[in-house]
Amino acid sequence: MWQVKRKVAVAILAGVAGIASGQALSQAPSWPTKSVRFVVPFAPGGGSDVKARVLAEQLYKLLGERFVVDNRPGMAGSIGAAAVAKAAPDGYTILYGTPGPQVTNPFLYKELPYDAEKDLAPVIFLFRIPNVLVINPAIPVKSVKELIALARAQPNLINFASTGGGSSSHLAGELLKSVAGVSMTHVPYKGSAPAALALMAGEVQITIDSIAAFKPFYDSGKLRVLGVSTLERLPSEPDIPAIAETLPGFEASSMTYVATTGGTPRPVINRLNEALNRILRIPEVIARFADDRVVPVGGPPETLATVIQQERVKWKRIIELTGAKAE
Repeated sequence: MWQVKRKVAVAILAGVAGIASGQALSQAPSWPTKSVRFVVPFAPGGGSDVKARVLAEQLYKLLGERFVVDNRPGMAGSIGAAAVAKAAPDGYTILYGTPGPQVTNPFLYKELPYDAEKDLAPVIFLFRIPNVLVINPAIPVKSVKELIALARAQPNLINFASTGGGSSSHLAGELLKSVAGVSMTHVPYKGSAPAALALMAGEVQITIDSIAAFKPFYDSGKLRVLGVSTLERLPSEPDIPAIAETLPGFEASSMTYVATTGGTPRPVINRLNEALNRILRIPEVIARFADDRVVPVGGPPETLATVIQQERVKWKRIIELTGAKAE
């Protein structure tokens, strides 16, 4: 999912280092000279909203104009994405994106109010967000290998929770089914909190969801964690095996990014990209998100464009294979 050739990665890191060291931002004539609308395609108070507001504050400090958060929830991010896609291509409307708007929604919905490839221009890959595989402790398994063996022996036993049809947790579960060759029943809930309650009550047996949402439950012993969704173990959670240690190549992390309206002048995109790259290296920003275990990424717009394309190929196959649908 996140494979970037070594030479490209080195070049990206070198560029980011230059930005972080105090190199002047590129100049985009007359941008910004007024407030910028920062569309968050989810309700206020959620993880995306909180992160966007932190970034908006830092952007104001760096660029001198307000970045005003505008919450536009609906259709797994597509309502907000449409607002950005249909705006003037001048950089004054930007999107806090998740996989839905540009990666999975084109395959989950019959119609979208925008063209995911043409109407949104990539700006920067912000964060990689690892997920964890957690289970109800009553299930007599203590590893991913044992879970797979149990699911194969009793194919009707395992129900997996998600935060809704077409969500990242739903697709992560479908990917696990596909790669492991097991049968599990999907049970959607309206968010991580109700999914966690259902898991603890034994209504469902497993889920794959964000560390931030489930760490308190497995730290307290109310749930058991079996694996992390990244290709390798996380430095912040070294005792949790990567699912890929049992299922090579398994990767089901989420991602966030910034995009703007298609056709926005490249100098404007470059200026915003460089500002956000610098912000991602500010110690207080890194510390602000430490508990969420998010991994800042950064890099040029081309990195985000490449990852989005790779993710489309990957998740299109899983959606078509499993028949996953949005709710």
